[in-house]
Order: sequence, then C-alpha cells, then structure tokens
Amino acid sequence: MRGQAGGCRLAADLTQLTLYDLILATGERSDLSACMDPGYICAWREEHGGCTVHCCLAKIQHKLEAELKSYSLWDILAGQC
Repeated sequence: MRGQAGGCRLAADLTQLTLYDLILATGERSDLSACMDPGYICAWREEHGGCTVHCCLAKIQHKLEAELKSYSLWDILAGQC
C-alpha cells in the first residue's frame, strides 16, 4: 500500500517474498533488452530467422531471473546475501 509521503508499505512475509517478486509487484521488469519481451517484434529475427545475440541474452536473462528469485527480501535486509 502507498505511504503518505510517497513511499509504500509492504504487508507480506519477507522470508517468502523474493527480490524478483518485488520487481514484478512494482511493475518493473528485469529484462536485459527490449527483445526479451515476448511481444517484441524484431526486424532482424524476422528477416534472418533468428539472432545469436538474442539467444545469448535469453540465457543470461534466465540466470538473472533465477538469481533474483534466490534472495528473499529478508535475506537482503538482514545482509545475508
């Protein structure tokens, strides 16, 4: 819920909520590139049938999301990362 001075208050179990969950809850995305969005239309991929850069970024994106999901907010606030 929104705070009175523009901040916000999170009413949740911080041991169960991950950094990834928080990013999604705030409406942010952790995409490395716009082309990671499933709805993104890439002229290069359409013309050439694929993109090695996109494939590499997709692997990195998967690892990034796994890393963000591996830390609870409690871990971060307690300095246990």
